[in-house]
Amino acid sequence: MESKALEVTREIGEVAERLHLLTAVQVQAALAARAMKPLDDEHDPGLVFVEEGLLSRAQLDYVETVRRFKSVRIAEKRFGDLAIARGWATWEQVNAAMEVQKILFMKEHKEVMIGEMLVRQHVLTADQRDILLKVQHRARQEAAAGKAAAPVAAAAPAAQGEIATAVEAPAAPPIPAAARKPAPAGSYAISIAPDHLTAYVTLTEGVSRPGVEDLRQALHLAHVEYGIDEEALQQACDPAAPTGQPLPLAHGLAPRPGQDASIEYLFDLHPLKAGREIDDAIDFKDRGDIPQVEAGAVLARKQPAVDGVPGRDVHGRVLKVAKVKDARLQAGNGAQLTPDRLAVLAQVAGHPVLTASGVIAVHPEYRIDGNLGYNTGHVDFAGRVIVSGTVQHGFRVKCGELVAKEIEGGEVEASGDVMVAGGVIGARIRADGVVKAKYLHTTHVEAMGDVLVQREVVESTVETSGVFHGETCTLLASTVSAKGGVVVQEIGSPSSPPCHITVGVDERVLHQIEQYEAAIAAQEQALAALAEEITARRKEREELEPRIGALAQVQDKILVRRRELEQAASAGDGQAKHLLEMLHEQVASTEQELDALFAAQDAAAAALAELQEKQNAAQEEMVRLRAEIVRLHDWMSETAAKPELKVQKMTYQGTVIRAPHSEVRLSEDKKLLWLEEREVTGEQGDTGWQLVPKG
Repeated sequence: MESKALEVTREIGEVAERLHLLTAVQVQAALAARAMKPLDDEHDPGLVFVEEGLLSRAQLDYVETVRRFKSVRIAEKRFGDLAIARGWATWEQVNAAMEVQKILFMKEHKEVMIGEMLVRQHVLTADQRDILLKVQHRARQEAAAGKAAAPVAAAAPAAQGEIATAVEAPAAPPIPAAARKPAPAGSYAISIAPDHLTAYVTLTEGVSRPGVEDLRQALHLAHVEYGIDEEALQQACDPAAPTGQPLPLAHGLAPRPGQDASIEYLFDLHPLKAGREIDDAIDFKDRGDIPQVEAGAVLARKQPAVDGVPGRDVHGRVLKVAKVKDARLQAGNGAQLTPDRLAVLAQVAGHPVLTASGVIAVHPEYRIDGNLGYNTGHVDFAGRVIVSGTVQHGFRVKCGELVAKEIEGGEVEASGDVMVAGGVIGARIRADGVVKAKYLHTTHVEAMGDVLVQREVVESTVETSGVFHGETCTLLASTVSAKGGVVVQEIGSPSSPPCHITVGVDERVLHQIEQYEAAIAAQEQALAALAEEITARRKEREELEPRIGALAQVQDKILVRRRELEQAASAGDGQAKHLLEMLHEQVASTEQELDALFAAQDAAAAALAELQEKQNAAQEEMVRLRAEIVRLHDWMSETAAKPELKVQKMTYQGTVIRAPHSEVRLSEDKKLLWLEEREVTGEQGDTGWQLVPKG
């Protein structure tokens, strides 16, 4: 059993991971280091993260604050649930108090218990607060003793990087069978609607009417505490009230569902995409279906999310509504968000695009008549590059979007689509949008959007976060990974090396995250080296200061002595004149030495400033890289995986097919192969993931 200190260390690591300050690997490494040198429980449990260089002291203090805050909030939520269940406070009042409590705790580090806050706000009396505290204390004692205490709704786990604040509905009180269906109760029967939003009384014909207090007591026994209609109680007790039919006595409040945020795009999102044929010859003067906008045009509008309104049934239980989903409106090159962040406008005239990661951009055009090669050099253009010829070997294109006739050995990095009318040979393409070509030979493609190839992929690697569309394409000696699945005509041949196919896994993003993490590790090493150099420079500067001070004192004494000798020499003292000449030489020597020390001090200060600037730049780069990792994780969670492979003709033996949880190597040729990964139950009742025929 791990010690209390190690348990707290683990909790701190988990909170830091949820806040994206640490990775799971870093947390495990710190826990291992902590276990290797056990300390007593009085030692600061989180100090190991500082000692290992993973967190600063300020970051550790923040993480510890969040951890303590979350543990306090569990008990506080239960207190709020009890207050709501007894009808002493509303859901809105408790939620508002907890929000104020959160601000006081997180910003001012003041721990004010919710019971005290509700008393200050005149929601509860001091006596009511004390009663609830006693009930809560008794429940804890019973739970510790193993008794079955009445359950209180558990706090929902907070999202990563957030602190739970909302108060959930208290657990339902036991409702007797008589409250679920009409049952005789002398002269009347109480019943509850199936949705628990209405309570009824059914009066019996030929017997005396109940009194108001009789009905009130009956409702209490049926656990009806909310929405009781006093006028309806009076009417039900009237001798003229109808019998044999349910009469409503109490009404709950139906919840009002919220509305998710939505984005309306005001331009064509899919020009020249899947299924659209492009001829070998492109008329580069014909804009065709490519949308064009002027500067200032509205490209998209966001409809903000509307929060739902919780309801309450006649038992007083809060009826929760689903949390609404937000929609991210993002502007890239050539576009900008309006101040209210509810619309995106074009900053320049050009071609509007929506990248696979949801960024709206406007690409102005840069046209190259002929080849991109020695006559043009490398191209770095934020907009749309149109090459009527070939992107030649050894040349790089960095752009928003690329349209070219062919690519032969070039290197392309695009924030949008890459559309090639012909083929790609010996090239490397990295795109945040769609990649389309007639064929790929010895080429490496990484795309966030779909990849569409018409004829063949030979000795190439393709990684896409979308779908690989190759309905008329043959794969030979290639590796293809597609999160959205693979559709091809044929895989392999009797004589070619086997292909490797991965479906339902975003290897492109995973590799990118690995590169970012490696870059972060390199920055951490650079920061460590910079820290050592900064320390050395500071020490050098500090060592110069006492030398300068001592020499300055010597200089002051010499100057005082010079003034004395000058006075004596002016009075005719010959020896004073001789000493004054010697002193002039000493003054010059001292000034020269002092100037050298000042120059060294200035050089050390300049070097220190340069090092600190590099340190700041490295820290900013680490922040940027960590933000990119978070963005990529969000991207992976927001896009659905489809572990599915469809081959319309032949798949040859040796082909390796991998999915998130399973892998298979074909031992024989297969025709019309259509596989998907599913969780399958075996003959013994055990379950496991397998690639099985679809349908």
